[in-house]
Amino acid sequence: MSILTGHFTLEASLAVAEEEGIGQADVTEAMGRLVNKSLIGSRMESGGNSYRLLDTTRTYAFEKLISSGEHDTIAARHANFVVALLEANSGNLFDVGASKGVASSIREYLGDVRSALDWSFGVRGSDGIAIRLAAAGAQLFLSMSLLLECRNWMLRAIDRMRDDCEPRHQMEIHASLALSLMFAEGNSEKVRDAFNAALAIAERHGDA
Repeated sequence: MSILTGHFTLEASLAVAEEEGIGQADVTEAMGRLVNKSLIGSRMESGGNSYRLLDTTRTYAFEKLISSGEHDTIAARHANFVVALLEANSGNLFDVGASKGVASSIREYLGDVRSALDWSFGVRGSDGIAIRLAAAGAQLFLSMSLLLECRNWMLRAIDRMRDDCEPRHQMEIHASLALSLMFAEGNSEKVRDAFNAALAIAERHGDA
């Protein structure tokens, strides 16, 4: 669970820790023991309990994860969990009001989004996860006014994009680049080009 950077739910811990031979009951029991030993902090929220590894515990455990040789496997599970979380909380990219709601519901996972992007775009990551994650994470960055960060991730995604990438992801990445440039720098040819790239993909695939 040291792969999780901030507060997380039991669902998040299951997503990264559950595997063959380690079931839901095992993870839940281990969580309980760690909470009882004050190695994991717990807090009650309207949506249920959330947890957080104490910083010193997380640092030690993360070093153990790296040395175990299992980091990439766990990092891939973590990235897939983050993608699923973002996609489940997505809205209309151009609806500013809805975007603010998206930001408040998953703001706690911003650190996880960043670390998942870092791994996905890294040398041991996955282009497929990286593109999907960039498309899913753009709305969070935009809704939190993290415009330069959004622009940088979208540019990296475009550099890694292939023709066989999911058209919807391509559209969202190009449109998010256009929005981040427009809000950060004002209207320009770069904004027009990015919007036109998204529009061309939409027209090619008949996506209204």
